[in-house]
Amino acid sequence: VTGASAGIGHAISTRLLADGERVIGIARDLRGISTTGRYFEPVSIDLADLERLPDRLTVLARSHPQISAVICCAGAGWFGSLEQMSYADIRSLIDLNFTSQVCVVRAFLPLIKRNGG
Repeated sequence: VTGASAGIGHAISTRLLADGERVIGIARDLRGISTTGRYFEPVSIDLADLERLPDRLTVLARSHPQISAVICCAGAGWFGSLEQMSYADIRSLIDLNFTSQVCVVRAFLPLIKRNGG
């Protein structure tokens, strides 16, 4: 589960654990993760770091070949008017909210298919 430290990602992680599922909770800062449990593994990955992201995800996929689902909840928003946004702001939102999530799904898709997810 990406975005496992807050919001929907945290709520989904908590629910899955309550249902007896194993959860890998991905967050940029593990200090924000309050979810705990025998079947919960917090992993620190900065999804905004697109240069390092593919390698980090490859390592995670190799060490967890049993993954059968990915839930993408990480993201950010802009709280201001569109004309106040710089092109760099727009690019960073697209990279975090879309591009990084595609990278996550792409990294785990072979495992998901193999494991019947």
